[in-house]
Amino acid sequence: SSELQEDATSGVQCNANGRVSSIRFVRNNLNGVLPTELIHLAASITSFVVNSDLLSGNALDVLSKLTNLEALSIAGNRGVDGSLTTQILELSNLRVLDLQSCAIEGSFPTQLGQFLTNLSDINVRSNAMTGTFPFDSFGTGSALERVIVYGNQFGGNLPSTMPPSLMRLEMGDNVVLGGIPTTVSSWSSLTWLDLQNNQLTGNIPSQIGDLDQLEYLNLSVNLIKGPIPSDVGRIKSLKELRLERNGLTSSLPTALGMLSSLQRLYLESNTLTGTIPPTFEQLSETLVDSSFHNTDITGDFDVLCGQGQTQQTVFV
Repeated sequence: SSELQEDATSGVQCNANGRVSSIRFVRNNLNGVLPTELIHLAASITSFVVNSDLLSGNALDVLSKLTNLEALSIAGNRGVDGSLTTQILELSNLRVLDLQSCAIEGSFPTQLGQFLTNLSDINVRSNAMTGTFPFDSFGTGSALERVIVYGNQFGGNLPSTMPPSLMRLEMGDNVVLGGIPTTVSSWSSLTWLDLQNNQLTGNIPSQIGDLDQLEYLNLSVNLIKGPIPSDVGRIKSLKELRLERNGLTSSLPTALGMLSSLQRLYLESNTLTGTIPPTFEQLSETLVDSSFHNTDITGDFDVLCGQGQTQQTVFV
């Protein structure tokens, strides 16, 4: 978004009235705690971006008082701790919240989406946050497009519904429990779904085939069982499918060979059986990498390599 673009001339910008509207410093070796005097900028500042520096302390205690912020980013400041208190709900204009790679603890306020109705991007990757993400607080009119909470300690079950606007969900490397709901078909705007390395159980529901915008699907390193549903073959936009290190059984559905955009396919370390379906020969036109290692799948894996393709790697 525009508020996160690099300013080549200065780290501070002012509005037409001469008041500070934007602060941006990236990799400037800024260190220490944020001065409480920043609160005096609350009436004018709309963007605060200080990334990959050496800030420390509870920076959010100060920043959550800058109530006109549209972009708040302190990514890559490993010394920043504290938590997201209900004070963050005062930032009603906030569109971008980027706290990636800090040391934030605690959970999101349960009313996050009800108060921050303009929020489109949330990134808290690689922190120590807990609880459940408050998907149900974001209504059908939500602006939420990207939720990146990878590498925390979020638990609970996946929600039955998602904000219709949501296009990217990265929730891998957490402790999410339960199964993938059959209502997954309502997550219809998703182009990227990463749920790897959680504690998901049950089967992959056939309704996942309704996600016709999906380009990346990662369910690897979970406790998912049962067959790969043939409905996955309906996701024609899919470019990467990662199902490795689960408890998947049965044979490969022939419909997977109909994934005309598929570039990467990883199925290793499952209890899959049977032979490579003849339809998989069609994958050779797009596939550049695949793995069937530690499965009981047999057959002619050369059909995946295509004519004269050297970039194709097949691990069996």
